[in-house]
Amino acid sequence: MQVWDHRHSLISFVGALVVWIAAGIVGSHLRFPTEGTVGGALLAAIFYYFNMRRYFLRRRWIRGPFPETWRAALRKHVAYYRRLTDAEKSRFERDIVIFLRENRITGVETEVDDVIRLLVAASAIMLIFGRPDWEYRALPEILIYPRSFDSEYKTVSHPRKRTLAGILVPQNAIVLASDQLFSAFAEPAEAHHVGLHEFAHALDMADNRAEGIPRDLDPAVIREWVDLMKTEFRKVREDRSVLDPYAGKNLAELFAVAVEHFFQRPRELKAQHSKLYNALSKFFHQDPLV
Repeated sequence: MQVWDHRHSLISFVGALVVWIAAGIVGSHLRFPTEGTVGGALLAAIFYYFNMRRYFLRRRWIRGPFPETWRAALRKHVAYYRRLTDAEKSRFERDIVIFLRENRITGVETEVDDVIRLLVAASAIMLIFGRPDWEYRALPEILIYPRSFDSEYKTVSHPRKRTLAGILVPQNAIVLASDQLFSAFAEPAEAHHVGLHEFAHALDMADNRAEGIPRDLDPAVIREWVDLMKTEFRKVREDRSVLDPYAGKNLAELFAVAVEHFFQRPRELKAQHSKLYNALSKFFHQDPLV
């Protein structure tokens, strides 16, 4: 995540300059050149600020010290964080602060404390940490349920009814079961991780399409990516894959399940599905085995 986007700043500056020049021209035509120039400068400054407001806020948010209680919680619960260098930990903490400031996390039938908020943020940041210029685009509200829920979002349902640990409802909400999220971080060697799974869907569905082709994938490799996903999909359906059978539902679920395995059980994934591992490593610009 970027504290300051220099490219966006340059574009905003050029836009502000155009506003200033236009205001000056209008002022000259109306025979108020001084007023036009001064007023144009004010309008240009306002234009620039509102275009860059997100980054001005980010700079202010990260100015203070990272809470020591948060740092202790990350050390305790997030194995990914513990493996980072000191410089990387500082950047991870910075991204945590920005994510929590910019995204709404709400408890449903449960209280949301700092630890669960940190685990939600850590899930999201892990995926984009290797690409500092990446941003999640317009994430919906994140709802936290105390436990798994059914298709009607009820935590108490018929014993035979299928329950969910998480779900992404495009442009509506990301729903996560807090007990399942805690379990995912408590058992870093387990393949299942509801936080990684749902934020992988968020990357995939940034264009409002769930197709297993994540956003920001290099257009030059999309055909190769799709062919690989289809090959891995057939392996799952034919029971020749280490991925959870749920990956055989569709290509979107294949991608999300593969992401879980990539971060949680990278050695197994690389040994059994080296092409898939290498493709994910290149995409995320990360190698969990290093």
